[in-house]
Amino acid sequence: MSGVEWLAEKIGRRLHAVAGGWCGRHISRPCPKTTADGCYFCEDFQSDLQLLPIHRDTLARTRELQSDAAAAGRSRAADVNARLAAAVEHVIARITDHDNDGLAPASDDRPDHRGETKEAADAG
Repeated sequence: MSGVEWLAEKIGRRLHAVAGGWCGRHISRPCPKTTADGCYFCEDFQSDLQLLPIHRDTLARTRELQSDAAAAGRSRAADVNARLAAAVEHVIARITDHDNDGLAPASDDRPDHRGETKEAADAG
């Protein structure tokens, strides 16, 4: 990449705060987030070790909501919370992994909020 291309790429990243981390999405790409928990499913979501207590609290509250919904027979709400819990667990695993530098962009190989992989979503 030339110096000009590198600078344009760096300037184009909109690193702004979101719950539990920050957004690294390039400014030329619109945000696909449609729900409050959408950042946990986004490939541009980033976080680090200092935000780990927020993620652990989110996971605990999400698991509680999942359990309450399942006990009340609200399977759709239980499923939504199960998917969110899995995404939060993934973020926690990424930022606690000793093989990385502490930053945790969401993985492309993880199912998104509709239960599809990125490749499956791109295919159709």
